[in-house]
Amino acid sequence: MKRIPAILILLVLVLLGALIFYLAPERKVVAPDVGDATPPPAAAPLPPQPAPPAPPEVDIAALEHTPEMQAYRERQQFEQAVRDFLAEADSLSDAERAARARVLVAQVDRYEQAGQLSAAEAVTLRLALLRETTDDAEYTAESERIMTEYAERSDAAMAEFVANPPQAFLDYKAREREIVQEVQQMTAFPDGMTRAQYLRERLQAAREESYR
Repeated sequence: MKRIPAILILLVLVLLGALIFYLAPERKVVAPDVGDATPPPAAAPLPPQPAPPAPPEVDIAALEHTPEMQAYRERQQFEQAVRDFLAEADSLSDAERAARARVLVAQVDRYEQAGQLSAAEAVTLRLALLRETTDDAEYTAESERIMTEYAERSDAAMAEFVANPPQAFLDYKAREREIVQEVQQMTAFPDGMTRAQYLRERLQAAREESYR
C-alpha cells in the first residue's frame, strides 16, 4: 500500500477547512443592547439661594439731627469762627474785637473742660486770642500767667497719674512686659518683619486693646 505524501494530506486539510468556512451558516455579530439601560439620574438642581439682605438705608436727614452731628457742626463753626476772627481782627473796632474774643474764650473753656481740646490746643488758642485783644505789656503779663497756670495744672495731673494710675494703663504695662519677654525668645517673625518691627506691632495692638 502506497503512503499518501504528507504534502497531499496538508493540501486536502486546507481545502476542507476552506469548504467548511464558506458553507457554514452566516453568524451575526450582535452588539450589546443598550437601549433599555437606565440613564443615570440627573443631578438635582440646587435650591435657589436667598438674596443677600439689602444694606439698611441711611436716613441722612435724621442723622443731621443727632446729638453727635450737631456737636460736630458746632465744633466746625467754632473752628471757623476762630479763623475768621484772627483774619478780621485788624479791621474790627476795639469793642467788637473784645466781644468776639470773649465768646471764643468761653468756647475754649467749654471744649477744654469736656476733654475735646488738649491743654496744648487750649493754650495756643488762648494766646492767639489774647494777642489780638491786648497791647504788648498786657499780653506779656497775661501770657506768663496763663503759661504758669497750665504748667501747674500739668504738674498736678502728672502727680495724680503717678499716684493713682488708671487701670487701663496698669493693664497695658502688664501686657507690655509679657509681650517683650515673648518676642525676645522668638527667632523668626511673620511677614519678614524684624524683631523691632514685630515688637512694635504687638505693643501697638496691646495698647489699643487696653485703652479701647
